[in-house]
Amino acid sequence: MHDDAPSEIDSTFVVFDARNTATPVDATLGFWDELTNRFGDFSGKLLVSSFHFEQDWPTWECHPHGDEWIGLLSGDFDLRMDLPEGQRTVRLHKPGSFVIVPRGIWHTAKVRAPSAALFVTPGQGTLTQPAAQHEAARSASAGAISTASPPALHSYAAPGSVESRVPRY
Repeated sequence: MHDDAPSEIDSTFVVFDARNTATPVDATLGFWDELTNRFGDFSGKLLVSSFHFEQDWPTWECHPHGDEWIGLLSGDFDLRMDLPEGQRTVRLHKPGSFVIVPRGIWHTAKVRAPSAALFVTPGQGTLTQPAAQHEAARSASAGAISTASPPALHSYAAPGSVESRVPRY
């Protein structure tokens, strides 16, 4: 990356460390492995990333070490969150609108139209869970799910497991 040439959020994500130093990371097929190799458990770091999705996320996710900011770039989707007081859905359909997902809250997206969003994620300890498993747990508990949901299958994964962009998330 050259200082005189801008980067694009679709191909280069940014990691901010605890001292707010930004490190660009190419969004390649090996991105998630590179994150682990370069940044360890992601303690004290934030990931700024962009994802395009045309289908509902196949997973739910939870960030136990901080709030996540999700801003709509284009499209239309519902962000579903399992809060202690019950499920909440926020529709993002106006570019520039955003939602803050509180620390420790399981969330997923239900897509109304192909969408692109910008994410600022505290990645340390991120949990993901297949949507079917999460929904089964919700049904078994009569719709109430706590932040202590059944264990996740992956440790750090991107919104909706967008395999076509950067596999593994």
